[in-house]
Amino acid sequence: DLLGTGAFAVTAAVSHLAGPGKMFVRQRLVAGIVGTWSVKLASFLFFRAIKTGHDARLDELLSTIPGMTTFWLISFLWGWLVISPQTMLAGSAVNVPLGIWGKAAAAIAVTGILIETAADLSKWSFKSNPANKGLFCNVGVWKWSQHPNYGEWASVGQRGPGATSPHQHTKNGRLTP
Repeated sequence: DLLGTGAFAVTAAVSHLAGPGKMFVRQRLVAGIVGTWSVKLASFLFFRAIKTGHDARLDELLSTIPGMTTFWLISFLWGWLVISPQTMLAGSAVNVPLGIWGKAAAAIAVTGILIETAADLSKWSFKSNPANKGLFCNVGVWKWSQHPNYGEWASVGQRGPGATSPHQHTKNGRLTP
């Protein structure tokens, strides 16, 4: 988890800096949201790893070659799929105005980051209590939102591909990515 989320920040920064030249508002906004989310989550996961010493969820899975291979393959595919909209957008030379839907998607992403932070803190507080050892967290924001980052990634996906569809944009008579 820590390496995967940290890789999102690196990918967002590199694809943003290596873009086609001028960076447009949409591209900067999406790179900023992805980078902010990634640094926030990677920092939390690093803190958690220091406090707990390891991730017990992965002990059995990573103890075998097939388990390790499956874990890293799925992690790679997940990361590639999830970061693809931002990477495609960063490579676009077309300036698509943010518009009302882009602004709404940005608001959803920021709200998602805040909800995810509150959910992580709820779960951390619950798991830190020795009386809850082995129990499933069913309190606070985590009770209602066990995978809060889906909202922000849906909004990033909404802003990326729609702005980079090769069927919508041409430049100098050629389709652009």
